Amino acid sequence: MHMPNKTLPLKIGPDGTFSEIVWQGVYNETKYFWRPAFTIQVGQEGETPEDLWETISMINVLSNSYSDGRPFEFTITPLLNVPLGRIKSHTLNRHVLSVDQLAVYYASYRHLAKMAA
Repeated sequence: MHMPNKTLPLKIGPDGTFSEIVWQGVYNETKYFWRPAFTIQVGQEGETPEDLWETISMINVLSNSYSDGRPFEFTITPLLNVPLGRIKSHTLNRHVLSVDQLAVYYASYRHLAKMAA
């Protein structure tokens, strides 16, 4: 089944965001000893710096939250969205991430390092 809008930003909830819904889900999973694994894409068409900083904020809030006295345990892996056309044309270069996108990677890996400690 083809899902053309699968990677579009998810905007749900009363204020058009999904961070509270994600927080509640991770809270419940941590409470019952489940460990969610997230994959997030950066570099989507139409992505704004504000979108990236909202993602960083959500990662930081989740990373510093607790359920029944235990820290939220989850993994988060950022992936760069590279259009297939760029891969086929061999025009990839090493300057593809903006400072804001790198900040998402940093927040993700900082949380993973915290989990590993």
